Amino acid sequence: PAFGAPDAGKALSEMLAAGDSLVTSLPKLERPLDPDIVARVRLAARGAERLRVDYQSFTRSQPQKRWLAPRRLVSDGERWHARCWCYEHNEWRDFVLARIAAIYEAGPTGQLPRDRDWEDAYRLVLRPADGLSKGQRTTVMREYAMQAGRLVVTIPRAMRLYAVRRWGLDQPATRLEMLEDHDDDFSLDRAGE
Repeated sequence: PAFGAPDAGKALSEMLAAGDSLVTSLPKLERPLDPDIVARVRLAARGAERLRVDYQSFTRSQPQKRWLAPRRLVSDGERWHARCWCYEHNEWRDFVLARIAAIYEAGPTGQLPRDRDWEDAYRLVLRPADGLSKGQRTTVMREYAMQAGRLVVTIPRAMRLYAVRRWGLDQPATRLEMLEDHDDDFSLDRAGE
């Protein structure tokens, strides 16, 4: 083809956007973000600033003021996070942008430790789940365009938890499973506070 291979998924998305009555989709649950807060967090990430914010963690009943040094804005496909140095815990963590209620002040971050969980690539090797029949395994391999029965996805290690949740790899009736998981020291509790 002169313009590359046809993309059926893209074509269906275009039909959906055009209002084709034969195509429908599950509605996306909106998670509105305050544009001023997002802009300020992005500006802080770009300018190596730390921010004093009101943050509502789900590990605490009340919002708390805390200092965060944002470095990246990251989507897990469902919600947006800020990858930040957390001064309270002295480690890199992810903070849900919609949970930042207010920003009070800013200042320079100074030297921060390397964010190994973000900077080091993590190879997630997926295959059809063991409990599937031969026909089901073949279908899963075709559905995910697997090569030699495997799908290798390279992501920052910090996004491993989000991949596991989004792709249902932690569910008992999953169609996919991780072939190799050599990251036993990664704490699932540190992501998405």
